[in-house]
Amino acid sequence: CNDSGTFHISELRAKFKEFDSSGDMVLGRSEIEGSLRALGIAVPPRTDMDVIMSYFDKSGDGVVDCNEFIAAIRGTLNPRRLRVVTQAFNTLDKKGLGVVTQADLEELYEVHVKGDAMALGTVGIEQGGARHDKHDDHYSSFLAQWDVYESDGKLTLEDFVEYYHDLSTIIKDDLYFEWMIRQAW
Repeated sequence: CNDSGTFHISELRAKFKEFDSSGDMVLGRSEIEGSLRALGIAVPPRTDMDVIMSYFDKSGDGVVDCNEFIAAIRGTLNPRRLRVVTQAFNTLDKKGLGVVTQADLEELYEVHVKGDAMALGTVGIEQGGARHDKHDDHYSSFLAQWDVYESDGKLTLEDFVEYYHDLSTIIKDDLYFEWMIRQAW
C-alpha cells in the first residue's frame, strides 16, 4: 500500500471480486462464510455471523456490495476530515433535517447544460439564480453520486461522508483535504 491508500483500495476491490464466487457483484452470507474458510478463519456461530453481516451490510438488503465491503474494512474518517465534510453537508442541508432531497438542490442550484453535455452525460450545476427549467434528471443524477447505499434519491450525512471518505484515501495531507472540500462547497 502506498502512502495515499490508493493501492489499498484497489486491493480491496480485487479481494471483493475474488470473494464474489457467483459473479453477481454482491457477497451473500454463504460467500462471506466461504471467504473466511479460504482465509483459514473458522466460520463463527450463526449469531456471530449475523453481527458480521450487519456490520458489512449497511443498506440492510441481506448482501454486501463492493462499496459496503470497502467502507467496513477501510474504517472511518479522522475527526478533522469528518468535521469539514459535515460542514460541507450542512451547506446543502439548509433546513437542518439531516436529509437533502432533489427539491433542496433545486432551491440551491440552477442547472446549466452546455454544448454536448447531454450527449456526454455531464451536467454543470451552479449555485444561485431563479429556476427556469428544473431538468429533473440532472438534479437526480447530481444527487445520485452521493446516494451510495439505499439509492433512494435522498442524501444523508452518512452517504456524504462515505463518498468523501473514498476520496480521502487518495489525499494524504489533512490540510489539503480540508482546503479541497472548502473550495468545492
